[in-house]
Amino acid sequence: LRRTPSGAAEAVIQDVEGVLADFDGGRRLDFEEAWERVVPQDVREGREGRALALRLRAHFAIFRARQALQAGNEPDARQLQIDLEPFRLYLSGCGNDEVCGDEALMPLFALPFVQRPHVQPHVCGVFTAKWLQNLRRDVEAVLRAQQPAIPVLYGLLEQQPAGPPDKTAWRSVWAELFRVADFSLDAAAMLAHGVPIPAHVLANSRKRLDHLREHVPGGFDLKLHCSPNQGGAGPTSPARGVRSRAATAPPQMPRDLDFGRLAQFVRASPEERQRRFAGAGPAPTMPAVLRALLQRLASAEAPLPQRRGFLAAIACFDVLGVRARPQMLPEMLSDGSLAELTLGLLAVLACEAVGRTYVVANFPCVEAVVEILKN
Repeated sequence: LRRTPSGAAEAVIQDVEGVLADFDGGRRLDFEEAWERVVPQDVREGREGRALALRLRAHFAIFRARQALQAGNEPDARQLQIDLEPFRLYLSGCGNDEVCGDEALMPLFALPFVQRPHVQPHVCGVFTAKWLQNLRRDVEAVLRAQQPAIPVLYGLLEQQPAGPPDKTAWRSVWAELFRVADFSLDAAAMLAHGVPIPAHVLANSRKRLDHLREHVPGGFDLKLHCSPNQGGAGPTSPARGVRSRAATAPPQMPRDLDFGRLAQFVRASPEERQRRFAGAGPAPTMPAVLRALLQRLASAEAPLPQRRGFLAAIACFDVLGVRARPQMLPEMLSDGSLAELTLGLLAVLACEAVGRTYVVANFPCVEAVVEILKN
């Protein structure tokens, strides 16, 4: 009974293989239909489920571009923008969802709004084989978690044969396990080089591994859980249920700014700014740059989509050094010439879920704001 799958288990196994085949083939509509059928609603609507849905949308949006890159070609810019348009519309409805502020998801938020995203330092990771492998692993883990568990009663009905173990049989089991392990390493190496593994080869390997479980005590209960533990996460943004005033406006990422260079300027020391950014004349002052940032974020003359895109870019490229230089924001708040401008920037960032989550990741900055307000 333990070795013979039930009808429900067989149906789930077939669904899992079909959904993964749709994932590998880039068939978004077929995948979404099967995903909703296999994965319960409470799982899909949970925080991890919503984060996974965002990653899946990005996967299907860049599927054609990834294929071109794997073939050694440059993705067609016009076609890429067409493919990314449904993803941009999807993002426009996620403005009040806190998962959009997760650090790992921020590059996805900027994906539809930057030119040639596959070469942008903070976004290009989405096009790598490692990103795709991690996503597929998480998708498969969620799907296989829906497989019905074998009733404990079945274990009581099976009696282990008496007598000493057969060493010859065990030797063949270990030999087969090593063959499966060797194939797994070869498959990992192929995926690392962007070479997809045929679905039927993976299916046959899983059957071989399931067959081996029959010969290992407790083999059906031995599963390798690859999903990282999400415990101990940092503070999240408050007021998740409160929709910002600009949340309904789809973001539009500015194309005329080099946010990487802007982040380098803001995070640099005064001496470094003068040395690296002076050019033909004196380097811009820090107050002037912060004032320009605040104007781009809060100016009533700028359309809401542009302001939202600019805010998302600040968080995505870590312009204020929350991750790269955590002590910088508290230093700016303690500087009399920068404190007021810095508070203005933080206030505008707090209007969006992406900005709130970005700011609260720097706890010393939050403490400094509290002290300023108390005084």
